[in-house]
Amino acid sequence: GVGTGVQKFFAYPGMPAEPARTERQATRGMRSLATGDENYAALSAARDDEFAVGTEQGGLFTLGVTDAITSASRDGRHPTVAEVREAAAGYIASHTDEQSRHHPVTDGNERLIRGELALIPLRDGQGPTWQALAGLAAQGEPLTLSGAARDLRLGEEIALTAALPRDGYLNVVQVDSQDRATVLYPNKFATANQVKAGAFQFPTADMNFVLRAAEPVGPALVVAFLTEKPVNFLELGIEGRDAAGQMQQAFTEVSARATRALSVQAQQRQFAAGSLTVTVRGSAGKSAGK
Repeated sequence: GVGTGVQKFFAYPGMPAEPARTERQATRGMRSLATGDENYAALSAARDDEFAVGTEQGGLFTLGVTDAITSASRDGRHPTVAEVREAAAGYIASHTDEQSRHHPVTDGNERLIRGELALIPLRDGQGPTWQALAGLAAQGEPLTLSGAARDLRLGEEIALTAALPRDGYLNVVQVDSQDRATVLYPNKFATANQVKAGAFQFPTADMNFVLRAAEPVGPALVVAFLTEKPVNFLELGIEGRDAAGQMQQAFTEVSARATRALSVQAQQRQFAAGSLTVTVRGSAGKSAGK
């Protein structure tokens, strides 16, 4: 998860002199709009006198902006640059202490900063994450993945079976209709993912839980990747951990590090993959569009 980080700082010729720590209340104001020359809106990670924090998953600013944009797309909203800045600032605040905290800054044309961003809604599947994972799966040796049902109502149990052609390391991912990619296996209850050839049942007998169909409704893509070399999406995930190093949630979301690790396997043709598309429908009396 985003547990540790390093500070980053950009120094440039002519930058303002660093004020005393007690005076660090604000960065430079917006450029003057008197000339009307500004035709852009910019969003930067920190004030001129601050260090930005980078982590293994990427900079906190980048993660915060990505989270804000993705959340808005899933909700069908069109946030302004100013609203993205506020959301990123909140994300940074939730992952830092007061001493290491930094504050995103907007610059440029005020009208553009307050204008809405034209985001593409992430609905009904086939989002960028869906397409990327499906594309990776298509590059691997075929692996048969099947489910007890292809059409599920909210609350119904989910059971999967994978026919593994050989021993290896298994990762199972579900991408929902809003393009949220969740690592189903491995997980908090089964952290190791080394498996033997043959039929693999999920959830496994030693996982003390039942997986049920949940919101959002719509199509969902399930992909299984079997690699020859160790690749563990749980260890490469973005889920936070407590002080003892334990996962705070049962599942983690797929990270860029995980997909990069899998891309290496794809380039070396050292993996097998299979996919399955299921449809999650509203419970009785509840339509899929509500």
